[in-house]
Amino acid sequence: MKKQTKFALVSVLLGAMAWTVGFFDGELTDEDQIRAAIKEVASGIEAADIAQAMGPVSETYIDAEGMNRKGLYGLLWSQFRKRGPIGVWMSAIDVGVEGDGALASFDAAVFEKEKGATIAMPVSADLLTFEVELQREDDEWRVVAHTRTPALQLNAPPP
Repeated sequence: MKKQTKFALVSVLLGAMAWTVGFFDGELTDEDQIRAAIKEVASGIEAADIAQAMGPVSETYIDAEGMNRKGLYGLLWSQFRKRGPIGVWMSAIDVGVEGDGALASFDAAVFEKEKGATIAMPVSADLLTFEVELQREDDEWRVVAHTRTPALQLNAPPP
């Protein structure tokens, strides 16, 4: 390939990457920042990376069951050790912002992956509906609470 062709190809790829991350669109909207925070949690869970999963979680986190940030950290740690790889498939995330508070809702299939499998086939899975409360703290959106309800048990025996 000629130098000019390579340069043009690299320029086009860099331009496309810049456009997709929003360099040409300006700053991310609050809704997009919230979706990114939730996706960061999900990516951290899939990677069994507690620091990444807990990154967007507020120090003031407390859910309806009384679990605080430290309890959530412990829950994730025990699940990573007990279950091994955990997969997450998420639906689109609906976001409503009101001032410095927000509510995001989505469905997610959370599944245990077969250890050592080349293809990530779920061993068992739960389909959950999540409602996540977020608060703007120091110009970043942080998770302050969440609820989850079973939408469907994928590994449940037939009735």
